[in-house]
Amino acid sequence: AGIIGGEYNDFVEFTGQNAHFAKNGVIHKVDYPIVPSTFNIRQRVAQLPENPANLANSFAIAKQALALTGLDVELEKKSRITMMLPNDAAFTAFLALNNFASIYDVPVDKLTILLEYHIITRRAFFNDFSTSTSSIVTMKTVQGEEMPTPVADNVNYVFTASPYNAPAGRIDMKLTNGNMHVLRKIQVPKALNLKQVP
Repeated sequence: AGIIGGEYNDFVEFTGQNAHFAKNGVIHKVDYPIVPSTFNIRQRVAQLPENPANLANSFAIAKQALALTGLDVELEKKSRITMMLPNDAAFTAFLALNNFASIYDVPVDKLTILLEYHIITRRAFFNDFSTSTSSIVTMKTVQGEEMPTPVADNVNYVFTASPYNAPAGRIDMKLTNGNMHVLRKIQVPKALNLKQVP
């Protein structure tokens, strides 16, 4: 990672052992062209679809929750973070399990804690997360607690890679102020007396 043209690029990967030394620096082959991100996390969330017929690819409730708590605006002020964004299927299951009729029934203070728990205080990539239930990786969240990251598989994440911020991409969305991944299950911090969907 480093400053290139005034911006950070910390998500490109080197391909193999291919350093070439020159008089004025080093050349590496990379896995993708280095294309600067053009959207921040808030802008990318706003682009995500709202589709009641397909809750796994709908984000209406997530947008409502972020707006209710004011975290949609806060996301623009933060940098080098990771948003673990639950889809509407995840929100619907969580709300039903905890006897909330809608996102508007969740007290705003609790909703804020819940969403802040889904914001990691560093730029995290899919390969950084837990690899198995016996090898759990924890990461510090804006809420203050460490989140045991869900195992990096299609059970916990909407698994569509997004090296170029493709519209369909749902993991490793690389944005100007951080990364974003879509979760299939809401994670509940210890600070809340709420149930987590197994």
